[in-house]
Amino acid sequence: MFNGNGSGAWQYMKNNAASVMNCAPADNYRVYYNSGYGGTSQYFGKNGSYGDCNHTDLISALKNNNASQHFA
Repeated sequence: MFNGNGSGAWQYMKNNAASVMNCAPADNYRVYYNSGYGGTSQYFGKNGSYGDCNHTDLISALKNNNASQHFA
């Protein structure tokens, strides 16, 4: 469940996300099509060197079809 403010706040994320924002200073992030980290995936790099968060739209295969994710 997304627990931030703004659009999408307090909504469940499984099969309901169109973009990702990775603000982690040291960890990369990956979103997967299937539960259990399987199927098509998309990689998101760690936070930029100036502390900016990387905000990226999901590829069409994952947009609103994303069942698992993890920091890598």
